[in-house]
Amino acid sequence: MNSKITDYKLDIYKEAANFYMILVMCCLFSPGMPILIFLACVNLASRYITNRSLLQANSSKIDGLGE
Repeated sequence: MNSKITDYKLDIYKEAANFYMILVMCCLFSPGMPILIFLACVNLASRYITNRSLLQANSSKIDGLGE
């Protein structure tokens, strides 16, 4: 039944680790290189859009429920 709901495996702990790494590196080095704030925002937004589109495209609804 779970394989019918979604086939795309998203490792939440890896995504959270990447999020915190980007955030810490941006906060640590942004006083010397202010462009990192913009780059971090672009990186996090692109990761969000990519993961959301992959989840929506690769998940399927269970047929026959609610009818």
